[in-house]
Amino acid sequence: MSTGLVFLPVALGAIVGAHFGATWVGRVGPRPVAIAGLIAATIGLLLLLLLDTHGQILIKLLPGLVIAALGLGPTLVAATTSGLTGIPEVGFRHAFLTAALAALVLAPATLVLLPHRLPEVADAERAAFMH
Repeated sequence: MSTGLVFLPVALGAIVGAHFGATWVGRVGPRPVAIAGLIAATIGLLLLLLLDTHGQILIKLLPGLVIAALGLGPTLVAATTSGLTGIPEVGFRHAFLTAALAALVLAPATLVLLPHRLPEVADAERAAFMH
């Protein structure tokens, strides 16, 4: 539970970054937003290089993660806007976004759930080949 609470500010940072990114893309275009977002994400990730094994998580880990999330939010908005601009068919846009969001949800879920299921899958395959 405590690990989930640590990542809550990261999720909120990505949401806030995406909100401001959407506003900025409309004003200045996707390229400057993507560049600024990637710079912020790089700064956040560089802060993670300063981590050591001692100290409080809120003081050492969280600032780098939140700054990286604040940068990745607008970067993803700029990438999505750039990728879907000029596509004439609205149905294709919707299908593309749905598939992308499904991949973003299913990939981490698979990584989390699959290792726990591997023994069951191996047993089922073994049983199938025995008969």
